Amino acid sequence: MTHAFVNNASLLALDLQIWEVLGRIKLPVSEICSVQIIDDIETLTAVLAGISQRTALDYRHALSGASHPTVTESGHDGMSD
Repeated sequence: MTHAFVNNASLLALDLQIWEVLGRIKLPVSEICSVQIIDDIETLTAVLAGISQRTALDYRHALSGASHPTVTESGHDGMSD
């Protein structure tokens, strides 16, 4: 049995009446754990900044071959820049 590898997850918008796909966004992740509606632009900006920061850290560790850092309660990963 061959297992397919997913490079990118997609988020779909569906018409609830006829289940027609209204739109699709490909994301640079292999899976989506949750979806939230964010109405406030300031909150959206903060959420996107946090995701971007984490993605940058993951990418840096992937390039260096290091495992994921332990994030402390203060939100710092213990690495110095």
